Amino acid sequence: MFPERTGLIAIAVAALLTGPLPASAEASSGLTTALDVKAAAGYDSNVFRLNDALSENGGMFTDVDAGFSAEGRVGRRWKLGGELGLAARVHESAVDDGDENRFRVRIGGERKAARRGAELDWALAHTVQDSTYVSRSTGLVAQNSGVEIGDRFDSGRTTLDAHLAVPFSRHTRGLVGAGITNKDYRNDYESLGLDRLDYRAYSLEPGVAFQGRGHELELSVPFTSRRYRDRRASDLLGTDIPGSNLEYRYVGLDARYEYAISPGHALKVRADFRDRSDNEQGYGDSTTTEIGLGWTSRVANSARYSLEATWSSREYDRIPAGSQQLNEEAVQREGYSLVAQYSNLMPGLKVYDVRLFTEARWSSYRNDSNDLFSYDGYQALVGLRKAFD
Repeated sequence: MFPERTGLIAIAVAALLTGPLPASAEASSGLTTALDVKAAAGYDSNVFRLNDALSENGGMFTDVDAGFSAEGRVGRRWKLGGELGLAARVHESAVDDGDENRFRVRIGGERKAARRGAELDWALAHTVQDSTYVSRSTGLVAQNSGVEIGDRFDSGRTTLDAHLAVPFSRHTRGLVGAGITNKDYRNDYESLGLDRLDYRAYSLEPGVAFQGRGHELELSVPFTSRRYRDRRASDLLGTDIPGSNLEYRYVGLDARYEYAISPGHALKVRADFRDRSDNEQGYGDSTTTEIGLGWTSRVANSARYSLEATWSSREYDRIPAGSQQLNEEAVQREGYSLVAQYSNLMPGLKVYDVRLFTEARWSSYRNDSNDLFSYDGYQALVGLRKAFD
């Protein structure tokens, strides 16, 4: 047992055994607070998503996730709130390069509508991500020119999002979402000749929602412009174009449908499509398609089940698989994933409202251009969750 993991487990166990926050924590203005803590242990058969041709890379891991939130009313219709959170996944020593840590802070507001009025919500969030970049072609910490670049993708990400819903009729709403994302990578490795990956992205997503008895359909058309701060675009041979600044433009179509089969049981279908083009000769052009089918169930206000199957395809016109990996382009692939989840009140701890949860995940993806990026794997975990209101 390593000191880092021991400390994380101790924090989670202490929080699970601590009682609710005192009533004095609620201000006269209606401020409410909550602490949500999860701790789990599991096994990942393919931590680094490597091809079967490489050595075995499975191992046990420990998950900890804790979030503290506060929310209060401002006037008759506004709510303002914030959240602080910390999440970590710590693996056993044989695969500890797969460890990940994430810190998040968020503030936001929500305006509830008067009868048949517009609703608005917004959020400003910052997330810090720390992980080790392991090459999927070697299974080792990635190198460039003989120098380890394991911190290549450590980053901070700031987002500002707003969503507006305006009722058109009893069953129809107009939707508009807009956002700004700023991503800053802590180590650019410019001395090795690698691209700077820092970027700012602007998004706009108009849409419409149709709601009837027991079912709801949402359609939206997202637009995004991602502008890199200091990264060259490439010509059709993959060579940098002097004086250029790379920009990606995304146009998509999203669809969501939910049907209530019966009280407590629902069927969900989703489909997403993205077409990406660069601002020069099209070297970075790609298309991504994802289709998901899910089922959720809630029984007697305690047991909850969910099952989701997803097929996805991501294709690049020209970027080779190795470059996709080095520059954090999502690797070209086609395949399937299946996720099953279950939670219920923990026997013996029901009076404390402690929930037992389990999750099983299986995935299989193929890359026709480079089989080293094809992989299979599964994960399974079990844990406890407690919310203090």
